Amino acid sequence: MGEKFDVFISYYSKTGRDFAKALKKALQENGWRAFFAESDILTGQVWEDRIRRAISDADYFILLHTTGTEMREWVRGEYRQALSLGKTIIPCIQILGDDTLGKIYRDIETAFPGISKIQAITWKFPSDLTSKVIWELKRLREEKEQLEYRLSIDPYPRESTPVLQRARTVGTPLSQGDVHLLKLKGCAGRHERELESVIDQVKFAIRDGAKLREDSIAEIEILINEIELDGECIKA
Repeated sequence: MGEKFDVFISYYSKTGRDFAKALKKALQENGWRAFFAESDILTGQVWEDRIRRAISDADYFILLHTTGTEMREWVRGEYRQALSLGKTIIPCIQILGDDTLGKIYRDIETAFPGISKIQAITWKFPSDLTSKVIWELKRLREEKEQLEYRLSIDPYPRESTPVLQRARTVGTPLSQGDVHLLKLKGCAGRHERELESVIDQVKFAIRDGAKLREDSIAEIEILINEIELDGECIKA
């Protein structure tokens, strides 16, 4: 099966290779397992399958945008896969000359649909890139660990808005935290497959920046009621 990675680095080799290589090295030195295609696809492996599996396994997807990245079909395909899987995407946008983040977002939105809605890391120099990425990954990991801890001491946290209530609330988008909430409270037994379908629907809503459809909410309510009646440990 090969090594599993925490982070997938997507980059354009012509302008981003050296930056991606330096980023992988810095991440490794800080305890992160980062996938960098040039060094992590081994002799004899089918590179396309290896990349798709690495994206699927990773928790975080770093889109390293340097000059011309949006023109590369393979990078666009990696982004689309990460988006469809509901991965936490971290755009890292290199700012050169008189460019601004807003201008770059307008230029690349067609290539990377929805990217302008995602908070990005901006950088000019490699040291900026590595320090900012490491800080952001640390923040995301701590946020996840805090959520897991809260759920371990109180499986039905009163202070957090339930997923279904959040889905109905105007102006309150679903987040990766809702995915973690469903997974951590899963224990789904015979309902495991249906629960995975529910999680996929939440991921798609996150991807599109949209609310769940009413029929999806109704489907989730029915599933949760069945799970609770069976005495399984979920309360969303």
